[in-house]
Amino acid sequence: MLATEKLIYGDHYEPDIAKTKQMYVVFSVLNVVQHAWVAHQRQVLTWTEFVESAETALRLIKNCEPIAIYALTERAYPKGFAKDVMAILRKVKPPALPPAELGLGKVCQE
Repeated sequence: MLATEKLIYGDHYEPDIAKTKQMYVVFSVLNVVQHAWVAHQRQVLTWTEFVESAETALRLIKNCEPIAIYALTERAYPKGFAKDVMAILRKVKPPALPPAELGLGKVCQE
């Protein structure tokens, strides 16, 4: 992903590794949503089925919404797709934090 960012923005650009990892996750989720959107465009999924599928996936990147909006507007997604996804993204809520007993992480004090 770092090589991709340098290819896009030039050698003078020094990507932030943590943000680049977030961008990778955002692109991965948007790719899943785009597959469902194309399926809707080809009448394989209804609009409701597309929205339900998109909501499930987009919740995962809600906390990275500014990066997702940037990706949708600046990284060559079709305008119709970007418009539909941004509307859904604005409405969804992020997933709940995992229970502490799972040991997956901890809430940091700000």
